[in-house]
Amino acid sequence: MKSIQLMLAATLILACGYGCSNSDDRQSDAQVASARLQNDRTSSSLLREAEQAERDHNYAHALEVYSYLKGFPDSSRPSDLDARIKRDQAKMGDNRQSD
Repeated sequence: MKSIQLMLAATLILACGYGCSNSDDRQSDAQVASARLQNDRTSSSLLREAEQAERDHNYAHALEVYSYLKGFPDSSRPSDLDARIKRDQAKMGDNRQSD
């Protein structure tokens, strides 16, 4: 859980640093590329965390991480994100029924 919070904090700091500048200030291509790369790295790290949670049958945590990923741009998140969420919701429902 702490790793998610740290990654989200880093993402917000980067977003503010790159997105809160005056409209007169133009971002260089290098800054934009750097922000996109950081975004992709963060989303990749979150995706690995969600997949590990699934392997550990911790579907609630996987769903929490996937909900964070929904806030990322389409290009930075898995194209099957909605399917992953539905699959984990179904598995959570199955687990509740078997308890």
